[in-house]
Amino acid sequence: AVAAACAADAALASLVAAARARWSAGALAWRPTAAWDSAWMERTADRAAYAWRVLTDPTLQEWEAVRLPDVLLPFYPALRPARRLWAELRRVRR
Repeated sequence: AVAAACAADAALASLVAAARARWSAGALAWRPTAAWDSAWMERTADRAAYAWRVLTDPTLQEWEAVRLPDVLLPFYPALRPARRLWAELRRVRR
């Protein structure tokens, strides 16, 4: 039943083909993008929750970019969108 459902799912077949193509090309260390990760999610609510986490969950890059005192730790999620926007602007200018 699972195999039949997988075979009938065109979106799944497309994602699997893309993954196989990357592996065949030797891109074993490829890190998936947020768009790639969300493509595997079936429900819109799951994709929306994932997008929110991607936009607001601070990463090591935010912690390293700005050192905040402990009392200001709740502000790290606000730094993520600002840092991402700044990085994108720098990338576009090149």
